[in-house]
Amino acid sequence: MSTTLEFIIAQFNIIYPKKSTSLKKIFEEFIEFHSESTAEILEAAFLLLLSTRLRVEEPDGDKSFLENLELLKDIKCKLGTVEATVGSVPGFITKNILTMPSNRGYIWMDVKFFGKQKKTRENNTVLFEPRKGKTFIHVRTDSIYKLYEKLKGETTQTLIKSEIILPVRKLPRIVERVSYRRRQRQPVVEPETSDEKISEHQNPFLTLDDSDSEKE
Repeated sequence: MSTTLEFIIAQFNIIYPKKSTSLKKIFEEFIEFHSESTAEILEAAFLLLLSTRLRVEEPDGDKSFLENLELLKDIKCKLGTVEATVGSVPGFITKNILTMPSNRGYIWMDVKFFGKQKKTRENNTVLFEPRKGKTFIHVRTDSIYKLYEKLKGETTQTLIKSEIILPVRKLPRIVERVSYRRRQRQPVVEPETSDEKISEHQNPFLTLDDSDSEKE
């Protein structure tokens, strides 16, 4: 059975059920360009398109088209939301995180990419941040954060920053209890009245004027 454009379109919609406007345009141009291509050329071009989008190595030439297609589907599934920003992410990052534990990963353009494998026994998180000519290594535990710098070509790393992480104390939640009992009506108490007059000097809300102070 030869591969058709309809099959390619169906597979693309499975891999990318939610497509951005730019991705839709790229695929429409792809379909238009290969409208008359042979099945062999169409298969190779489609695998190249997917591998380019996922930033992984080109498909294995010893495997069949369907085998390579399933492999790329699996990579896309494991990458999860990483693909949304994968356009600017180096290929070695998207490839390496597939085999890295979940407490290891990379930082690229202020975005963290964690490994897809089971977490290691070490109670820490290690993130590598590639820069031009060097790599920053962020090591964090529950109580301390350390930042190392490793220059390109060097085999050792230098500690350039260390911080103690203070535990965040959670304040107890205060829940106000509301009573829904019907309140009994209380009789209205009228204020007591008195004929006794209060002098100005006894009233705390009145102040003496200048004339009063002179008289004193």
